[in-house]
Amino acid sequence: MKIKVYQNRNIYKEKSTAGIQGENKAEVLDFVFPSALEGYEKYIEIQVGEKNIIDKIEDNKYSLEEGLTQYKTIKAQIILKDLENSIVFKSNIFSLGFNESLNIEEDFVSNNRNILDVIELELKEIKEELKNSGGTGTQGKDGLSAYQIAVKNGFVGTEEDWLNSLKATYNDTELRNKITEIENNIGYISTALDEINGEVV
Repeated sequence: MKIKVYQNRNIYKEKSTAGIQGENKAEVLDFVFPSALEGYEKYIEIQVGEKNIIDKIEDNKYSLEEGLTQYKTIKAQIILKDLENSIVFKSNIFSLGFNESLNIEEDFVSNNRNILDVIELELKEIKEELKNSGGTGTQGKDGLSAYQIAVKNGFVGTEEDWLNSLKATYNDTELRNKITEIENNIGYISTALDEINGEVV
């Protein structure tokens, strides 16, 4: 799992879960730091139950051991220390979850099918904001509605029929392809945010 650590202490995780409960070395956390945070000793502090564990991050990677994956969720924080062992940076606290099921395929579908529409809506809103952020031009002519265009191109049925035809009915392969497409879009947005923040990693 790739985890981006930002200079403003924010954390971006590419996935919501880090593996299956009880799985030894369920996931290797692959950290990406901005250049301003390189050159320090890197540690991860993990809260498990009522105790905290601090481990060193080697080569920007950390393997989650079985003792950490017995919990449904753990909280973590990235800590950087200088050569004098003084703390110079602490990230915001973030969570890592572990899948309870032995059948990750079922959970993959159930966990992601319900959030696809939400993510797509958010992407649509972002695109709409970008589209509307330009200057104000002269008012153009009203065009055909999407339904009218569909009819013009051969669709037969009422507007309600057409709206129902747009509802997503993904099988597993289509779902995976859709999630990959959305993750790519999120990646582009993340890169754009990096550039806006001046934190190209």
